[in-house]
Amino acid sequence: FSFAPLGPAIKKTLGLKKNDLLAANIASVLSTVFARFAIGPIMDVVGPRKGQAFILVFAAIPTFFAGLIQNVAGLAIVRALVGVVGAAFVGCQFWCSLMFTKEIAGTMNAIAGGWGNLGGGLTQIIMVGIFNM
Repeated sequence: FSFAPLGPAIKKTLGLKKNDLLAANIASVLSTVFARFAIGPIMDVVGPRKGQAFILVFAAIPTFFAGLIQNVAGLAIVRALVGVVGAAFVGCQFWCSLMFTKEIAGTMNAIAGGWGNLGGGLTQIIMVGIFNM
C-alpha cells in the first residue's frame, strides 16, 4: 500500500516512465492473485497460523531489499515478491472462520477485512507525510 502514494517520487528518483510504473503495478497485482490461489490449498494442509507466518516472513525479505532498487526490472521484481503478502488476506479470513461461530463468522470476516483496508488507507496518507518530512 505504501508504493502508490510514493509512485511519483520513485518514478523521478529512478528515472522511470509511466509504463514502467504500470508494469511494476501489474507484477504486484498478478503475484497477489496467484499467491492467493496457491496459499488457500496450502493453508488447508498446514493451517492458517503456519501459512500466515510463511507469507509474512517471505514478504519481509524483498521488503528489506526495496531500498536497493536501481531500475525498472528491480522495481518489478521487488513489487512482485512483495505482492505475495496480499495472500495474507486468505489466512486472515481462514483464521476468523475458524475462531468464531457460524452465527458471527461473516461479521468477523467483514470486520477483519475492513480493518485491513483501513490500514492500507492510512498507509496511503501517512507515507506521503513521512516522505515529506
